[in-house]
Amino acid sequence: MPIVAEIFLAARGWGELGYHNSPLACDLHELWSWSAHRMSFEQMIGLVVRASSENGWAIYTFHGINEGHLPTSEFDLTGFLRFLKENEDKVWVAPVCEVAEYIVEARNRLGVCL
Repeated sequence: MPIVAEIFLAARGWGELGYHNSPLACDLHELWSWSAHRMSFEQMIGLVVRASSENGWAIYTFHGINEGHLPTSEFDLTGFLRFLKENEDKVWVAPVCEVAEYIVEARNRLGVCL
């Protein structure tokens, strides 16, 4: 999306469940993300473990908690957050923009141009 690239460092779209972003190859202006609604915390954890083991970047989209638009249950959100806290030495949790800045710097260091 050319207009998005002119204004923003990164932007998310929707992605196929189970396919994460590859930091060296992903389009920072059309990042894949997964809607967490109706997903159990076990499913969320499984996707993080898979992305992490493949050096990928997982982006989750959360909207309502227990109600509202595309809700995620408080139970599942709490279970997922507990896992992330218990594994903070293995899983980096950060806003999209912070991760995108890191990726741009890494690509520049490695001479990767997209």
